[in-house]
Amino acid sequence: MSCSLQLEAIFARCKGAYSERTLSGYRNDLEQFQSWSQARHKEWLPASPATVAAFIDEETKCKALSTVKRRVEAVKFAHRMLDLPSPVANSEVKLALRRAMRSNRARP
Repeated sequence: MSCSLQLEAIFARCKGAYSERTLSGYRNDLEQFQSWSQARHKEWLPASPATVAAFIDEETKCKALSTVKRRVEAVKFAHRMLDLPSPVANSEVKLALRRAMRSNRARP
């Protein structure tokens, strides 16, 4: 299934169960993660813990912690909606988030 079809499948399932604003936010964040992953020749769905951790480490350099955490939640949401194991529960991702929290106090 292509990336855009995977996204459409997720959001078609969720229509009416979540607000349009929530779904729009998830869509934007997932498109960012998808683009980042493709540029690095990484699988975005299902994503490996190593891919998500690398995404966190890189995003932390230029994004606010709240943005990074929101994008990670979107990745978790996509996996949950497709009944895939979430890479976010892995210790590698949890450690990347802890690094982000310690290094990213107030980025623009």
